[in-house]
Amino acid sequence: CCDTILDPYKSGVIPTTDQKVLLIDYTGNRCGNCPKGAEEAARLHEIYGDKLIIVGMHTGRTFASPEPTKGFVEDFRTAAGEGLYDFFGTPGQPTGSVNFVKGNDGNYTMASLNWASAISKELKKTPTMSISITPQFSADSVLTVRADVKYKKASTGNHRLAMYLIEDSIVYPQVDYRLSPNIIPDYLHRHVMRGAMSGGKFEDKFTGIKTTAGGFGEPLPTTVASATTSKTYTISFKGTKWNLKNCSVIVLVNDKTTNNVLQVEETHILK
Repeated sequence: CCDTILDPYKSGVIPTTDQKVLLIDYTGNRCGNCPKGAEEAARLHEIYGDKLIIVGMHTGRTFASPEPTKGFVEDFRTAAGEGLYDFFGTPGQPTGSVNFVKGNDGNYTMASLNWASAISKELKKTPTMSISITPQFSADSVLTVRADVKYKKASTGNHRLAMYLIEDSIVYPQVDYRLSPNIIPDYLHRHVMRGAMSGGKFEDKFTGIKTTAGGFGEPLPTTVASATTSKTYTISFKGTKWNLKNCSVIVLVNDKTTNNVLQVEETHILK
């Protein structure tokens, strides 16, 4: 008999276009099933390399809010992350979004076992733009980032640009139901979202407060083919514990009507 083999069928078979794909892993350090999602994201990254850009987005009160009595004192949630998580209906975790594209069930989020086929499908698309990212870090600990979007064909002004700050390799406790005791004190959290540098309003259903969260970003102007449009944002590292050496910036362009990501790019702050 034959085993069922999920797409991608062979490791190392990478599309030759410049298209890249965004995978957002909605997770939480008190989510005991979430390490399995992180492992699947790592497996897919081994296959696709820098064509797959990953965000570990800690979201929700159930699994991501602090619980100091059990050693969970940090809060990795962000306004943008909560905005997106609320917008998608606070799905169970672990779950993920692949380019903010709806699955066959009509939902923007999907279980980790469906990530591979969704990523493979998105990578087969022909890119309509390229993104370049230029970070500058000042002596007073302020990061300024310019994103340049060069269009391969004219745009209709229906696009938005979002910019996320990511910190990789954060050592912090994590619940894993497969283990006993089920708390890993020195778990390595990958691709952790620290915030959105771009704008965009969401209403937090927990508080009812409207915030400039930046999950989908801000509008880009109508642009002719071969033209470049730019956005510049800043964020301060003052008073944070962020490790600059492990930080990167992700820039994505999405369609305002469908929310689908059209292109995404990532660059490390220190090269």
